[in-house]
Amino acid sequence: MPPIPADHVAWRSLREGFVRDPHFYGEPSWDEVAMRVLGHLSAAERDRARLASTLGDPVGCTAAYERLAARIEDAGVDGGVAGEIGGLLRDAARRDAAYCAGGWTRDAALVELSLDRFEDFDDRHRLRVELYRAYLDWTDPLRPEHVWGYWPEAVQAPARFTAQGLGALPTGDSYVDTAGEPGPKGIGRLARLDVDDPVHRAWLERWAERLNNALAVDPAQVPPLVEQLVSELDAHGHGSRYYNIKAARNEAVRVLARAGAHERAVEVLRRAFPLHHQDWVCPNREGILRGLEGRLWLASGDTERAAAALDDAVVVGEAWLEQILAARGP
Repeated sequence: MPPIPADHVAWRSLREGFVRDPHFYGEPSWDEVAMRVLGHLSAAERDRARLASTLGDPVGCTAAYERLAARIEDAGVDGGVAGEIGGLLRDAARRDAAYCAGGWTRDAALVELSLDRFEDFDDRHRLRVELYRAYLDWTDPLRPEHVWGYWPEAVQAPARFTAQGLGALPTGDSYVDTAGEPGPKGIGRLARLDVDDPVHRAWLERWAERLNNALAVDPAQVPPLVEQLVSELDAHGHGSRYYNIKAARNEAVRVLARAGAHERAVEVLRRAFPLHHQDWVCPNREGILRGLEGRLWLASGDTERAAAALDDAVVVGEAWLEQILAARGP
């Protein structure tokens, strides 16, 4: 696969709004695009169920899982990888609805899966199915249990910035590489400012050390430093710098969350707004960001802010799903 170019003519014309072509979103059909948004809705709805459970509301917990199962069923995503993942999400939601009143005990081991074991997009989607199947058996349906980074690699990850974390190509879906939802690593590499470029990597190493020093003194120092790093990346001016900036912000969210500095992580996350550039080729980008914010607030124990962000994530995701299903047709 050739590297992602520094500039692409298509990036200059990206605009806000829904595009009625699944290939625009990097998928062969609308079912695959719908599958991605159903994954986002599943993450947000499962967090709403966990929120209800922690507040001692088993009825609300059950209702969240039942809504999720019904939504997936109504979407009618059948066949292929999209149908497999949709079925796994639906069946897990039905199963977990029953746990809300009766409790849950983990009986699934943490599996070892290689997150970059694929040669092309088809292999990558097949790995996505394996990851969803293992994750849905493993994850706690009742209590907040957050993995900040790729699952399962980041289950025991320390709160430390690295050059690899700051510079590795991000996925299109920040739920995966930032907040432990199942999925493979990003596919491809950058023609310019790639993490394996020796000069750029040395620059990233210096920034990682600087950020780690700030984190050790006071996490509040980290967000403004991240924006300084972003400003230096942005000054390069070429189109693919979008991915470098996204990678750096994702790493800051992960590390701050691992350090328990959830409010500071939200501060970094919010700098991703307003949506811009290649955000428009990521289905439901706004819903992802609002869902991530809700998960961060849930981890912090701020249930009111968590509820508001998760509600917004579901509303935005449902609107996206309706557009996809309308474009797909009967």
